[in-house]
Amino acid sequence: MNILPVVPVLNASIDVKELLGTNPLRVFEDIAPHKTPHPYAVWSVVTANPENHLDCPANTDHVSFQIVVYDTEQKRASDIRAAIRMALEPHCYITSFHPNHFERIADTNIFGRGFDANWFLDRIDRSAKIYSYIEKSRLFIGSQEVMIGKDFDLV
Repeated sequence: MNILPVVPVLNASIDVKELLGTNPLRVFEDIAPHKTPHPYAVWSVVTANPENHLDCPANTDHVSFQIVVYDTEQKRASDIRAAIRMALEPHCYITSFHPNHFERIADTNIFGRGFDANWFLDRIDRSAKIYSYIEKSRLFIGSQEVMIGKDFDLV
């Protein structure tokens, strides 16, 4: 399974970078490093399923993931969640928002704001390679079928 491009997409957003820094962007997979300063975001894959076909291998993974923002300021946590949503929505579907979360660690209030999303991730990096799958007399380039036979030439 391909890893979701959450960090590169968020790193391309000026709004997200203004809120979560640039060196590094404070967005982490699964868990933030110990003593990461607030605010930061953590994303995790919840489940992933290949979109199988009867006539060729799956070329898409349906990945469900969650992302949660942690901050010491309630409004800023909500603002960061909104900026992340705006950056990710052209690439995936937001399916639900998490209930607002609050916890107290020592003398610090921590506010959590998050959502769940589904990403249909193309397994094929079309810019780096051409995926081909030969089965019987058919050639699949990506998801497009090209007939192979004595009258057809392969380039």
